[in-house]
Amino acid sequence: MKRLLATILSLTLLSQTALANPQDDAALLKGLQQRGLFSLVEYQCQKQIDDPNNSERTKMEWTVHLISSIAQRALRQPIDQRSKFWQQAQEVSDDYVATHRDNPLIIPVKLQAALALTANGELLRLESTISKTAGAQREISRQQLRLATRALMDLENEIKEFLPQVNQTATDDTLTQADLLSIQQNLQYHLARTYRNQANTYAAGTNDQIASLQRAVTSLKKPLTQLSNEDPLVAKIHLGLIACHRELNQFDEAQAAVAQIEKLPLPPEVLLKLRAENVRLVLAMGELETALKLLNTPRESQSTLVPEYDLAFLDAFIYFWGKATKEENADLSESYQQQAVLTVKHIEQTHGPYWGRVAELRLLRHAGMNGNSTNLVVLERTADDLYRKDKFSEAIEAYDATAEAARNAGNNDLAFRALYKAALIEQKRGNTEAYIARLITTAVQLRSHQQAPAVHMLGIRTVVELLNKDASRQEEFETLLTEHITYFEQGSTVNQAAIWLATLQQRRQNYDQAIANYMIVLTNYPNYPDVISSLEACWAAKLKGQEQADLLTIASPFLEHLKSLIYDEAGDLPGQWTVTQRYAATALAGFQLTYSTEHYASAEMLLAAASQNADDATWLAIASSLRIVSLAAQGKSNAARQHIDALSNSTPDQWLQVLNQLQTVATGAPDDTRKTIAQMQIHLFTALTDRLTGVTADFKRKWSLIEAQAYIQSGNLTEGFTKYQQLAAKNPRHGLIQLRYAQALSQSKDHFEAGLIQWRRVLQGNPPKSDRWYEAKFRIAELYLKNGKREAAEKQVRYLEVTSGFGTWESEFTELLKRIAP
Repeated sequence: MKRLLATILSLTLLSQTALANPQDDAALLKGLQQRGLFSLVEYQCQKQIDDPNNSERTKMEWTVHLISSIAQRALRQPIDQRSKFWQQAQEVSDDYVATHRDNPLIIPVKLQAALALTANGELLRLESTISKTAGAQREISRQQLRLATRALMDLENEIKEFLPQVNQTATDDTLTQADLLSIQQNLQYHLARTYRNQANTYAAGTNDQIASLQRAVTSLKKPLTQLSNEDPLVAKIHLGLIACHRELNQFDEAQAAVAQIEKLPLPPEVLLKLRAENVRLVLAMGELETALKLLNTPRESQSTLVPEYDLAFLDAFIYFWGKATKEENADLSESYQQQAVLTVKHIEQTHGPYWGRVAELRLLRHAGMNGNSTNLVVLERTADDLYRKDKFSEAIEAYDATAEAARNAGNNDLAFRALYKAALIEQKRGNTEAYIARLITTAVQLRSHQQAPAVHMLGIRTVVELLNKDASRQEEFETLLTEHITYFEQGSTVNQAAIWLATLQQRRQNYDQAIANYMIVLTNYPNYPDVISSLEACWAAKLKGQEQADLLTIASPFLEHLKSLIYDEAGDLPGQWTVTQRYAATALAGFQLTYSTEHYASAEMLLAAASQNADDATWLAIASSLRIVSLAAQGKSNAARQHIDALSNSTPDQWLQVLNQLQTVATGAPDDTRKTIAQMQIHLFTALTDRLTGVTADFKRKWSLIEAQAYIQSGNLTEGFTKYQQLAAKNPRHGLIQLRYAQALSQSKDHFEAGLIQWRRVLQGNPPKSDRWYEAKFRIAELYLKNGKREAAEKQVRYLEVTSGFGTWESEFTELLKRIAP
């Protein structure tokens, strides 16, 4: 029975004591356990449990060993990987009890399962001391300890029920009364340990803490009257009493317990544990000289080492480290700090991962509560060590503790670094949501840090990757963009956030918001010409439908912005033009030519100056097309023709760029200007079409599309429709061609049926609720209205309203309804 009780105690004491083995294989199992080879230990246990030649008592003992091994394995796992092992330990116990329900042999098995609950609760309590959710963590620990307490108390009642049923004679299949009484006495010791753990989940000196410690003392004293001094349990009980009285500040009672245990014959292991309690007691009593003397005693007795004694050394070093820090004795503080760090490493190397974890937690707790620079270094170093050991959950907790202590000490650099490292661990573990949350939270909470914008943007970019697969994250994406612009000062990341947000708003036709966000982008942004182009498109869309006379006045903020990019403070043009200045010049000239008839000369002069020494083919195509328009509008036909003729020496790609740009300018220009531009385009098509050699089919489609539209804009609808019809017939699946043909037909009063057919093709060729789909719905209803079929038009619109809604075309459909039913 003593062998069995030693097994049960091994879990609670968490030492490297071997599992008791009925078949004398203890040395083998001990070696496997020390090396962390729990699978082999558990295999051996299960093999013995399943062996039909073993007695019921032997199988019970192996079941106890199995539960103990699983529980000790759980204690070595990261916090997020333990639950399956705790559950497995409980299942082993439950399965055994289910098949031996009325047999006293279930008592040791149920006791071992209860001790697993205590061990879990104890480790959770220790970890709660550095958790950023300490209160919640302590409550979880209390829940586990309450379960353990209830299980132990229920088990005591079961022992009382079984005692009359067993006899005094030992057999291979039963327990004796002596066995049950011995277990009952040990149970009180374990119950006291559970009470003490519960006490340590409460603040020192509180009623709850005191009450739990008093219950522990009562439980410890209960078996003393029944035991002889030679019983090993007596020494363990006195050690427990010393600890409880010390934590109750009952130093006289603690010293009395020391005196009692010193009278006993103590094995080396217990002697070292007594020394450990003595170190803690004299520190609590303020007898520092005595504590220092005790620290000079050997850490082993007869070659025996125990983790409790090394932990006592750690407690002492931490105590004197803190004392030296308060006294501003830097050298002594550093000395004790180094000894504390070395002791933690010694404990892990000597006593294994669990005790190493206990030591780390004590070190982290002290360093976190005392956030001077030296302590903060220890915190970060300990967290880094945990990460290198792949203890990711523990490392995250340590980094969180480091960050909290660093912020309290005003060291935001370290706080930021620690929190960022914690985020990277979540990324490494594949916890993308936690990774994003940590990046965003870190950047916002420490937004004055120079790296905060970059880290916040990293979170946004990760959301973008998810957004490509999950459209439901769109709102989150936009919220983060707004947050980024709000919290951080202008720079590269704010530029990117502003562009993304503005692009979204532009697509939704929220042009004022889009313009406001594009204007946030700094002009030294490398791709600022693209921003100018987007601003140009937004302002053009905003001016659509406005009175012609007011357009440049409305667009004056944009024009002034463009001028500020081009001219210096004296109003002079650049001596050396930058790419941004050239694109600003074409944008300014384009607006002046499109929305006014009073700036032809100034636009042409600006473009001529910007074109000097320019070698950007794309920009030159834009500038050339605008110069052609400005010259023609001034009546300088020969000069305009010279520019057109000069194109013949260029490549087909440059021809297409110029034609494209002329089309862009013509789209928003007054009727007379639009027709003039169209005539120039037709002249170019006549001169250059036969010279197209070696171009792709896609190039020819683009060329023909612009040509068809040029004829429409010139007023030659017949030729334009013919070219569109031929192009659409050749490219039945080309969405843009089908759309442009439909748009052209809508301009004629004589092509109602053809227009309806073509818009229905567009409708069928595009996904529901897309922009082109809505445009097709709108144009079909508009065609009905133009042809006097109001009822059919309203039916189209109302049906769409109740089935799909108006989407981004809501303002257009609302206006159309007003026209249908004024």
